[in-house]
Amino acid sequence: MPSDAKLERFLTVLDNPDAYPILIHCYHGTGRAQLYSAVYRMEYENWSNQEAREQTRVVLSTLGYKSSFALGRGKGDFLDKYTKRNERQGRLVKTTLAFEKHQNSSSQSQEENNAITAVSVIN
Repeated sequence: MPSDAKLERFLTVLDNPDAYPILIHCYHGTGRAQLYSAVYRMEYENWSNQEAREQTRVVLSTLGYKSSFALGRGKGDFLDKYTKRNERQGRLVKTTLAFEKHQNSSSQSQEENNAITAVSVIN
């Protein structure tokens, strides 16, 4: 599971409107990228923990199969217990998507709008 330091580094990139659009990827593309994408959805799109966790995989568990995102598994339990920053800080703060700020900026050139910030998720 991601350390607090890695989560903070990830969220710092997402908080920067100049970093958008962003591509989230990891080496295999089957676990960490989805985990961080779920964190993005909870932090910036106000998805519930359950909704973000359930949308990481088409099938979380069936007939003896349990995805790593199912409850009772590492990533599933991490997302189920994840607390958004504004809740950890003990105050409710309306989260404004940096993406919207970036999209609404009329001073950006087309080339700047097409730039992608890649966030590499490393263990």
